[in-house]
Amino acid sequence: MKRLILRFAVAILAFVLGVVTERIFISRTPLELPKIERCDPSRIEVKTIFVPPAAPPPLEIFDFDSQPPSGTFYLSKTPKGFEEIAFLNFWWREPAKGEIQGKGTINAQAQGGSNSQRTIVSLITRRRVLLITESESGNGFGYRFDGEFVQHKNLQALVDAGKSIIRGTLTKTKNGKKVAESPVSLYLDVKSHC
Repeated sequence: MKRLILRFAVAILAFVLGVVTERIFISRTPLELPKIERCDPSRIEVKTIFVPPAAPPPLEIFDFDSQPPSGTFYLSKTPKGFEEIAFLNFWWREPAKGEIQGKGTINAQAQGGSNSQRTIVSLITRRRVLLITESESGNGFGYRFDGEFVQHKNLQALVDAGKSIIRGTLTKTKNGKKVAESPVSLYLDVKSHC
């Protein structure tokens, strides 16, 4: 017990000696606060720089056993409200690694000028075709095509005959709100056929 009391007394003595040494030999200088200047608002120049947000890459899903025809697809009959639609374009290829790469686009030409559409979603399967775009020009127009192949066997016979091979619904939106919608049929331009 005496040993424990002795150790405790030495520890307290060492602590007090350290505190006294610090106070005597180490002098502390008070911190100087920086002087605060008044800011003159007339000296501040504000420049606004527009940095367009980076568009995310489109979601592209291609899932089919045998490749359906790709190329430029035209509307069999242009419905009211879609006079600016020039064509829909689908292409894909299978590189050496075995994964399918491709793209789906809608080309709209409004009043003689091209209204470039950025593809957001391309989904092409053995039966279904889904394509969603938005305008790159900032006018707020976008399109959605949701359709399916008329038949999934012997599509080449329909292409050769010049008949429609995709049927679906084409929707036109302005700032996310539906402006026009119509059922459409698409046929493949034989000259652009891949």
